[in-house]
Amino acid sequence: MKKTLLILALLILGTATVRAQDDPKSKAIIDKLIAKSRAYTSFEADFSSTLINTAGKLNVKQDGNVKVKGKLFRLTLTDNTVVNDGKAIWTYSKKSNEVTISDPADMDKELDPTKIFSIYEQGFKSTFVEEKGSRRHCCASAQVVPSGTW
Repeated sequence: MKKTLLILALLILGTATVRAQDDPKSKAIIDKLIAKSRAYTSFEADFSSTLINTAGKLNVKQDGNVKVKGKLFRLTLTDNTVVNDGKAIWTYSKKSNEVTISDPADMDKELDPTKIFSIYEQGFKSTFVEEKGSRRHCCASAQVVPSGTW
């Protein structure tokens, strides 16, 4: 009986360990992107994010665009635009037609768009989604999600 429980426990732990690791194909895609992006002094990206909280029955999808140059950025979302000009962070709410000004030093480091290519390194896992295109022009997709969701 003890031997059966030990084997069962090892199988469960082994499965949990495998699920907690990045998919090797997605990791290769992301690592290649990160290596290339570290040389960028500026970039622009369109993105889509989904915030899901089953306990709070929340499921919000949001599309946006981010433009980054050094530590400066402009983040455009459906209802908000956030601009960091190096001196202040300007957050414009389209719904309320209000602007909030804050100090860049007070910005939450996890939400800093200039860290977009390194934030995934801790607390996130990736999985391969698909590969499209021809040999000459290939587009590979990987999904990155918080570790606690797997």
